[in-house]
Amino acid sequence: MNIFQQYLSCGLSVIPCEGKVPSIAWKGYQTTLAGLEAGEWAGNCAIICGKVSGGVCCIDFDVKNGDRWNQWLLLINEQYPDLLSKLVVEKTPSGGYHVVFRADKVVKNLKLACNAEKKAMIETRGDGGYFVCYPSNGYSMEFGDFTNIQKITDEEAEIILSTAASFNEIKIEKDITHTGIENAGTGLTPFDDYNSRVDIVGLLEFHGWTQLFKRGNIIYFQRPGKIGRGVSATWGAVPDRFYVFSTSTGFENNHIYKASAVYAILEHGGDYSAAAKALCALGYGKHAVEPEKKAVIYDTDKITDNLKKIYDKGYLRGTSTGWKDFDKYYSVIKGQFTVVTGMPSHGKSEFVDALIMNIAMSDGWKFAVFSPENYPVEMHFHKLIEKYSGLPFLGAGRMDKNSIDKYVKFIKEHFYFIDALEEDITLELVLKASKELIDTKKIDGLVIDPWNEIELCKPKDISSTEFIGKCLRQCRKFARRNNIHLWIVAHPTKMVKDKNGEYPVPELYDIEGSAHWRNKADNGICVYRVTKDNLEYTEINVQKIKYRYTGCIGKAVLFYDQKSGRYYEKKETDSVADFFND
Repeated sequence: MNIFQQYLSCGLSVIPCEGKVPSIAWKGYQTTLAGLEAGEWAGNCAIICGKVSGGVCCIDFDVKNGDRWNQWLLLINEQYPDLLSKLVVEKTPSGGYHVVFRADKVVKNLKLACNAEKKAMIETRGDGGYFVCYPSNGYSMEFGDFTNIQKITDEEAEIILSTAASFNEIKIEKDITHTGIENAGTGLTPFDDYNSRVDIVGLLEFHGWTQLFKRGNIIYFQRPGKIGRGVSATWGAVPDRFYVFSTSTGFENNHIYKASAVYAILEHGGDYSAAAKALCALGYGKHAVEPEKKAVIYDTDKITDNLKKIYDKGYLRGTSTGWKDFDKYYSVIKGQFTVVTGMPSHGKSEFVDALIMNIAMSDGWKFAVFSPENYPVEMHFHKLIEKYSGLPFLGAGRMDKNSIDKYVKFIKEHFYFIDALEEDITLELVLKASKELIDTKKIDGLVIDPWNEIELCKPKDISSTEFIGKCLRQCRKFARRNNIHLWIVAHPTKMVKDKNGEYPVPELYDIEGSAHWRNKADNGICVYRVTKDNLEYTEINVQKIKYRYTGCIGKAVLFYDQKSGRYYEKKETDSVADFFND
C-alpha cells in the first residue's frame, strides 16, 4: 500500500504532484475519492481540503514573507493550550508550516494575514484547495499524523483563524480629520487631545466588547454578541490603534481606528462632527496658546450669597447611607474622600460595596470601581447582584435565573470596573480611567480597594510617608475638582492582641505607611466585626469627620446577612433568629 492508498483509507482525498503542481487532471477529486488508480501514483502527495476529506482545513504559514509562526504558536500555547494537542503540524521545504485539522465549519481559500507589501504570510487551504504534505520531498512532521487528523469544534476553528488574522499588516486607517471643528494653529483638536489622554478599554467593554486576554502590549477583544473564545479585534497590535478583523461589527473589516474614532462610532454612530462637538463640551482640545496659569481669586460676592443661603437653611446633609442609625454619624458628600480600614476579613470591602449599592439604588449614583481583590470580575458582579436583589446567587433559595438579566442591567448602568490585571498599575492610571468615566458616563463616586495595590508602584527613591502624602493630596484634589466622592480601603499594620486575646479596634493612625491617612482624609471609618454571646455583628466606627454637617464621631451596629451580602440594622424588638429569618 503506497502513501496515497494509506491516506485514502483514512478518508482523505489525495492527488499526486510534481513539486507543488498536480501531475494529473485532479478537479474530479475535489468531490470524489480516488479508486484503484491511486495504486499507480507516484511523486509528491497532496491532500485536497474540504468536505471530500471530512472537513480538512490547512493553515499555511509562509515564513518567507514574514515569520509569524512562533508568535502565533506562543499565543495559542499561552491562551488555548488544550488546542495544540488536537492539531497536525508539518514543516515545509521553505521553512514554513502547515497547521491541519478537521471541522464542520466551511473554510474558504483566504489570505488571513499579509505583510505591508501585500504578500501572504498566513493563508488557508480551504474547501476545494490542496496542500502538499509529508512524506513528500522536503516535508517533515512536527506534531501528529495525517492518518489521524482530529475534528475540532467550530469555536476552536474560529480561534485558529482569528488569531492568525490578528497578524495582518495591511490595515486601512479611518480618516476623521474633516469634521469642520479643528482648532486653528498648532493647538490640539478634540480628537487629538482625546487620543493622547484616553484608554478606550473601558469604553469598548461598556459597549459589549469582551477583553479576552492581554499579551505584551496587545489586548485581544471579542466582538459583542459573539459566542465562544474567538478573537475579533486588537488594541495595540498597531500602537494606539484598534484593529478590527471581524466582519460583524459597526467597524469596517481590516481597518484600524484611533481612540477618538472608536468613541465616535460607539457613542455617536459614526457621526464624527457630533463626536467632536461632544468632546469639546467635555473639555477636550487645546488652543495653540495656552492661557497663563495663575492662582484664582474667589468671587467674594458669590461667597456672600452662598453664606446667606447657609444662614437661612444651614448646611445640607449628604446623601444617605441607606442605614438610618448610621446616617447620624456619616453621610456622603461629593467632593470629599473617605478612608475605610479594619482588620483582615472583617468585611471592609463588603461594607463599601453595600454602601455604594444602597446609594445607587436610592439616588441613582454611578461608580467607578478599582478592586483587584474582587477577582474575577464575575464574582464581584455576582456579589453586587446579591446586594441589589437581596437574594443569594448560589445555594438554597437563590434568585430565579430569568431575573439575572434584569439585575445585570442595573449593575452595568451603575458600576464600571477598572481593569485590575494591568501590570504596574499606578494611581495616575486609575484616576485617568476614572476621569474618562466622569466625562463619558457621569460617574458620581470612585472606590479604590485596596490601597496596597497602588502602593506596589511606589518609586524607590521616596519614603512611604512621602509617597502616601503626595497620593492623598492628589486624591483629594481629584475628588473636589470632579465633584465625586472617593473611598479608599486601606489595611492597618499588623495588630497585637490585648490581654484578653482580642484585637483592638484599629485607628486611622494604625493604617500602614503613614499618619497622613488620619490627617489628609475628610472622613475615616473602621469596620470591626464582633462575636459576643453567640451573636455576630459589625461595628462601623466613624473615627474622623472633618465637616460637622457631614456627620459626627460615633459607632453604629450592622448585621451582615451571608446569604445576600447585605447589611441590616436589627430592630430592637427583633430577636437574632427573627433577623436572620426575615
